[in-house]
Amino acid sequence: MVKLNRLFTDAMDLAIDVLQRLLELPASGVALGLIVLAALLVLGWVLLGKVRGRARPLRKPVFVALVAVGALSYAFLLDQKLAQLRDEVRQLDSNLRFAALRADAKSSAGVEGPGGTGGPAGTGGKGGARFFALERALRKLDERFGTCELTVQNLDAASDLAGLRFTGPDGPVVAFVALVDLTHPGLSIRITPEHGPKILTSTFAKSEGATLAVNGEAGTSPTRHAELGQWQGNWIVRGNPILLADTDERPFLSFDREGHGRYFAASIVDVEVTDEKYDTLWGRFDLLVDGEIVQHRGKRNRMVAPRTLMALDQRGETLYLMVVDGRQPGYSVGMSLMDGAYVLQALGAFEGMSCDEGGSSTLFAQRLGGLVNRPSAGYERPVYSHFGVVLADETSESVAPAQND
Repeated sequence: MVKLNRLFTDAMDLAIDVLQRLLELPASGVALGLIVLAALLVLGWVLLGKVRGRARPLRKPVFVALVAVGALSYAFLLDQKLAQLRDEVRQLDSNLRFAALRADAKSSAGVEGPGGTGGPAGTGGKGGARFFALERALRKLDERFGTCELTVQNLDAASDLAGLRFTGPDGPVVAFVALVDLTHPGLSIRITPEHGPKILTSTFAKSEGATLAVNGEAGTSPTRHAELGQWQGNWIVRGNPILLADTDERPFLSFDREGHGRYFAASIVDVEVTDEKYDTLWGRFDLLVDGEIVQHRGKRNRMVAPRTLMALDQRGETLYLMVVDGRQPGYSVGMSLMDGAYVLQALGAFEGMSCDEGGSSTLFAQRLGGLVNRPSAGYERPVYSHFGVVLADETSESVAPAQND
């Protein structure tokens, strides 16, 4: 009975997901398909009449076909107008998100950095950034993407958040990257403590008191009871192994008791619980190994999609949490694995991985009140595992607002 109920629930979840995906299709494409279908039906009606040796009156089917063509043509024109309005709304949304980042960055622009120990290339109060090397990053990003907008704000004593926007060959791209100082004494790692039902990343973050959080793995499909299938690896929480299923296809990130990070590339198979793997979460594919961008076979490198990426600097002292919005023409189409790896490398990352992607990709920031990005499905999806960082209240530093002249 339990299996039957679960099967029914999965079927309903899948049906709802398919319906939502169909609703995301442009009406113009649906209209064109229906017009072709109507023409084929009329043609079939005529041919069937000839095969049976008698002529069929065409007035009724032709009339129906003409009405259908007229209605669908109107739907096509209406869809074009709605698409134009949708693109304008998405562009406005993008502008508002970046305006909010700029405003917060401006208010914290006078804050000093933590003595140059937190980031991949020193510190700086410019734009409120403590851990980003802005000039170097922009120079490298401009080389690859042309004009690139990078807006950075300081979130707290241990982290910065950047908004990245540029126009690629497939359309606009919007991404968000958080840099976290793992050496900060008040910082601790949080990973979903059990393999239970799927929950939202925001729910996980709020329950753990996380200042930043990203999604982990949703498994073989978005349904609530989907199996992990091939998408499984090492999952360790405070020395307690939840899942030890590493293979030569799955990379993972580990952190020792002090929070120092280490990256284990996909080629490394290690299912031992050791001190350096006190907290561990797996990913899907290598992005950067030994400072070099990893080349994948086929279209995987070039396909643009929403992404969740995680990386470390060479010392294992700076953590990168990156989410790319996608599948939203006019706002953000997504990013390829190659471009994602290049962005992380430009910001100072040395090794890193891609995680579950698509509608699951989510970045939560406590200071900004919740989700930073806009998930591709238009709503947040639940997943099995999550990753977050917590900054203890007694050690967190408030960011003093800049004095007005």
